[in-house]
Amino acid sequence: MARPGPRSADRRDTADAIGGNPPHSALGFGLLAEHPIPAETLAGWVRPALADPAVRRDARKLLRGISKRQTLQAAERLPGFERPTLLAWAPADRFFRFSFAERLLERFPNGRLQRIEDARTFVSLDQPERLAELIEEFLREGAER
Repeated sequence: MARPGPRSADRRDTADAIGGNPPHSALGFGLLAEHPIPAETLAGWVRPALADPAVRRDARKLLRGISKRQTLQAAERLPGFERPTLLAWAPADRFFRFSFAERLLERFPNGRLQRIEDARTFVSLDQPERLAELIEEFLREGAER
């Protein structure tokens, strides 16, 4: 039997910390991030729901209240938003495909789409420096206008 590497140990430690499946597995948050999410970050996301029934109640209430109708109504108003808009998107995102970003870009009259490689849904965790660079560049260009 092969000895587990550091990544396997990290997964077990994280699972032990919050109780349950290793969060970087497909059953946890693994499909959302290209790189392992630190155990303390995951614990900060998960522990409140495990420990506090009020948090679970609020989450259920939020999820039950989400309406496709509201989302579609908001999407219809996007072309009226004429301010500069930056979409920073990961082509490897498995949940929000890059084609979704391209379609969304069509809705913004003054939009720009930037690819963030080596990332998935949680772009800000996978590539925080690259995302910060893109935001800084976007804001600098806006200030120069």
